[in-house]
Amino acid sequence: MVTLDLHGEVCPYTFVKTKLALEQLAPGALLRIVIDHAPASRNIPRACREDGHEVVSVEPAGPAEWLIIVRKGCPRSTDLDGPFYNEKMAHPPPLPGKPRPSGQRKFERVEIIAQVQCKAGDEVYILRATNASPGGLFLEGKPSLVPLLRPGVEVELGLLPDQSLDAEPIEIRARVVRMEEGKGGMRAGFGVVITKVDPRTKDRFDRLLKSAK
Repeated sequence: MVTLDLHGEVCPYTFVKTKLALEQLAPGALLRIVIDHAPASRNIPRACREDGHEVVSVEPAGPAEWLIIVRKGCPRSTDLDGPFYNEKMAHPPPLPGKPRPSGQRKFERVEIIAQVQCKAGDEVYILRATNASPGGLFLEGKPSLVPLLRPGVEVELGLLPDQSLDAEPIEIRARVVRMEEGKGGMRAGFGVVITKVDPRTKDRFDRLLKSAK
């Protein structure tokens, strides 16, 4: 089952990212969505039903968290290029939390906003990249909800910047090198070191980093 971690996201971005994640699945596949924005616990199920998907369950997952399970059906529309996307997603809101101090790094990191399909073993997680460099990425997500991502684990990433949701993902191989629990003002998530960028999409990755500076 694919997991979509939407911690820190608010409406309408919660459904935009849910819609994109569902489009990547085969009909009948299950999507597990974790949110911490109360209105989204009502809006996501309603919008999914309107698009022809089955909402299997909506359950509390903590004091201010909800777990939604959706089975992909046959959506009536898969257009993310209309006025809604262009107007609402062209200037997304600031990311919550504080970035990790840069310290002494080989490469300068830049702030980005990109959805990432992260494959570890047989599991696929959908996370968000919040900063990147030629040598690595930081992926937001609660370690308790992404149990397979631990230091030393090799992962396959499909990086999809929000300004090009309809493009082919930038394919990256990486290794998890650190894990943040989200304490002391740090974002919860994972630091990964890039081991290979697919040559077919490397130019796009380089342009992404350059445009974010």
